[in-house]
Amino acid sequence: MVSNLPTIKEKEKIISKRIRISESLEKDINDFASFYEGAKGHKPDENALIAAVLNDYFESNAAFKKFKKQQSTGQKPVKDAKNAEVTA
Repeated sequence: MVSNLPTIKEKEKIISKRIRISESLEKDINDFASFYEGAKGHKPDENALIAAVLNDYFESNAAFKKFKKQQSTGQKPVKDAKNAEVTA
C-alpha cells in the first residue's frame, strides 16, 4: 500500500487557473495519475490531482509554512529567501 499519496479533494470550491507546462511535466502528471489509479483503484480527475500535489508540496515545505505563519501573525516575512529550502 502506498501511504504518501496526496489527498484529492473532489468536492472543494474550484477557482480556474490556466497554466503552461512542459511536455515532460505533462508526462509526469499522466504517469502519476496511472500510479495513483494502481494504488487507489480509480483514476483521479486531472485538475484535482494537480491541485492535490501542489497542496501536498505547500503543506510539507517548512520554509513556506514559516512564511505563512509570519504573514498570519502580522510579522514581517523575511525578504531573503536564500535559506528557503526548495526541493522539486
